Amino acid sequence: AKDYRAYIREFISDGKWYGINPKVNSDWDRQIIVCRSKNEQYVGKSISEIAKTKDIASLDLLFELLMEDPYIQIESTMMSDEGVKTFLEHQRSMVCTDTFIFDDKGVWGQTTEIPRVLPHPNTYCAFIRYLQNYGEARLEDKLRRITGFPADWFELVDRGYIREGAYADICVFDLNELATNENHVEPRNYPDGIKHVVVNGQLVIKDSQHTGALPGKVLRKQS
Repeated sequence: AKDYRAYIREFISDGKWYGINPKVNSDWDRQIIVCRSKNEQYVGKSISEIAKTKDIASLDLLFELLMEDPYIQIESTMMSDEGVKTFLEHQRSMVCTDTFIFDDKGVWGQTTEIPRVLPHPNTYCAFIRYLQNYGEARLEDKLRRITGFPADWFELVDRGYIREGAYADICVFDLNELATNENHVEPRNYPDGIKHVVVNGQLVIKDSQHTGALPGKVLRKQS
């Protein structure tokens, strides 16, 4: 409906939606790239580029693309890779995935041709990508940013370290075989190189295969 389109257009133009905010990021339409579409001419092009070929505003193009292909997929490049590197090189930085928990089958829209919600590749490969591309030079320092340091910061007792009396949370990986396998069209890919994972003393991953064990638990900050 035209009224609904007008409402959404005004909502976005006023900067009320975090995903697209022209008020604070005038280049938003250059930073959204189509990575899958029924119209292959769009693939690899930004919203801005496609809008120019159609001689319409970028916001109006969004409506047209969704009407043409409701399952169109995009990749956002709004976050500067150099900025991420700078943050993660800081000695006070810690690393998290900032995502939900998915298996490799997806949980929403399983009965549809394409799931209605696909997770970001970081769901599966964030820490591998971090180890390969970000953080300090020494591997030991990189690992501390995702183990001991956050455990200390959040006062998680006997976590984050391999030592006598601590909970046995251990990840065994082959540094030479690590690969993210990230893919924005089909993101549900596990990384390579993870050999064994121990959670609370029980093998959860053995020889890169899940054992079926579920020994994890919610960690609560000590008062």
